[in-house]
Amino acid sequence: MNISFSIVSLIIGVLIGCLYMKKILINRIVFWKQMSDKHLLLFELSNKWIEIHQKNKNISEYIRNMGYCQIGIYGLSYLGQRLFEELTDGGLEVVCGFDRRADSINIPGLSIISPDNIHKNIDVNIIIVTSIMQYEKIRNIISDRMNKRVKIISLESILYNI
Repeated sequence: MNISFSIVSLIIGVLIGCLYMKKILINRIVFWKQMSDKHLLLFELSNKWIEIHQKNKNISEYIRNMGYCQIGIYGLSYLGQRLFEELTDGGLEVVCGFDRRADSINIPGLSIISPDNIHKNIDVNIIIVTSIMQYEKIRNIISDRMNKRVKIISLESILYNI
């Protein structure tokens, strides 16, 4: 009786271990798939941005032609930093940036605000969202916290409409 109980316990333990490992592996696969998708989108946007420059067009001109002059940038990783440089080099005023890592980012000449501190009195008339995988969620957060007069647009949308 003890041997059969031990064998059953061993089989149950192995099955539970296999199910747990399957869950861990599936979570890792999902994570790496999301990262792969994100980096593919980053590559495609960067390629589009280069294509736009090769045609002697730029984002600053596009934003200026839309009539916006007080700009906020949401997401200050790679794309956000390049966007800040392009806009300021193009003579536009980037009033502030927004990022979850506000305390750990230092971009000279740019005031960086945590999304938790977004409020109605921030003086921007357009916010460009560079966080390509989270645009809808971010747009909703900003809309809830700021005046409705603020235009919220994705960098992706700008690049594909220039």
